[in-house]
Order: sequence, then structure tokens, then C-alpha cells
Amino acid sequence: MARGRDEEAMMSARDMVRPPQMRMPAPLEALVGSALAAWEAGRRSLAVGRLGKALQVAEELSFV
Repeated sequence: MARGRDEEAMMSARDMVRPPQMRMPAPLEALVGSALAAWEAGRRSLAVGRLGKALQVAEELSFV
């Protein structure tokens, strides 16, 4: 995301929530889902912000 490759980041996020991937912790899954919903609604800035927050939470949870 830091390199301005927002669309690639969103596609990767979408792949992470599709079965048969391992389920993420609930707070992380909710943030990724809301980022994807914002992206699909055309709210790119909001989506990128939410995905950034999801990355922060993933790091705090030692998920990445």
C-alpha cells in the first residue's frame, strides 16, 4: 500500500477472505470486509484507510 498500489492491495485482501483461506480474527476480518465494501462502492480513499487500519490490527495481533 505504501507504494501506491491500492488496487493490487484490494485484490490481495479479497483473496484473503475467500474460502478456503484460514479465517482471520473477527476484528481483522471486519476491517478487511469493510475496506472491500468501500472499494466496491467507489470510495477508494475510505477503502485504503480501512485496509491500512486492518494491516495495523494484523500486526498488533501478530497475524502477519
